[in-house]
Amino acid sequence: LSVFFFFFKQKTAYEILGPLRSSPTKAMGMRNKASSQQIYWVPIPSTAQSARRRGFVPAELLAQQTLRQLRKTPLTETFEFQLGRFLRQKSRLSSATGQKLLGVSARRRRILDSMSIRPTLTSVLGRERDLRGKKCVLVDDVLTTGATLKAATSILEKHGAHVIGAITVAAVPRKTSEETKRHNVETNLTQR
Repeated sequence: LSVFFFFFKQKTAYEILGPLRSSPTKAMGMRNKASSQQIYWVPIPSTAQSARRRGFVPAELLAQQTLRQLRKTPLTETFEFQLGRFLRQKSRLSSATGQKLLGVSARRRRILDSMSIRPTLTSVLGRERDLRGKKCVLVDDVLTTGATLKAATSILEKHGAHVIGAITVAAVPRKTSEETKRHNVETNLTQR
């Protein structure tokens, strides 16, 4: 799976999206109980540096491809699906390796306050972006600790949106406390 995501994120392998599009589409099909409503698919933003280097934002690409598939289903009779580019990274995050080697608490500290609402013309003129009542589904590539999704939920809900769910392509199993201790010892030894 790590090789798959390496090629997806680093090598712009768009052709791998075919199998990925069907899973979120099937997941939404099981929840077709609501009355006609607009649902925004909100991709987790990448840093500007990562987006420039890759030429795309992985979560946004996943959201776009999934929306294309959803719009071909009978779900469009019940839901109106939109891409919600509501979030942005505030600034460049520290750490050259990103989050993949960090533990739960280190990830939470790193991601805390790292996102904000993407400005619009009205927000530039002094009015905040109004997300009141907007139903949102967060889209990300990998769920590791949940810190990123929690931060995104917090900022969206602070601006009045209602996060009704999140979709990721993969989830990393949590390490046991013994594995975490062993990893911390190994990391400390290699950093000396």
